[in-house]
Amino acid sequence: MNDDEARVLAVSIAQTIKDELSAFTLPHEVHAEHHEFIKSFIEREKVKAERWEKIRVQVTGWGIVVVLGAIGTIVYNSLWASLKEHLK
Repeated sequence: MNDDEARVLAVSIAQTIKDELSAFTLPHEVHAEHHEFIKSFIEREKVKAERWEKIRVQVTGWGIVVVLGAIGTIVYNSLWASLKEHLK
């Protein structure tokens, strides 16, 4: 077998393998759609994560306000009761 015949045989084998494997691969358009879907899915998840982070920060902030308000109410009531007792 000379070089030209070997080259023709190699090209033939490569083309046969390529044809056989193409049955197991996705068309380019479908593959591109999958990439687009994954990109949009990642973006939606990022937006959801940002939204939940904002909610968490707001709830934490309001929790702090409530705790400080409760402490203030307790102190106020204690002082008021003490003042009432002192003024009797």
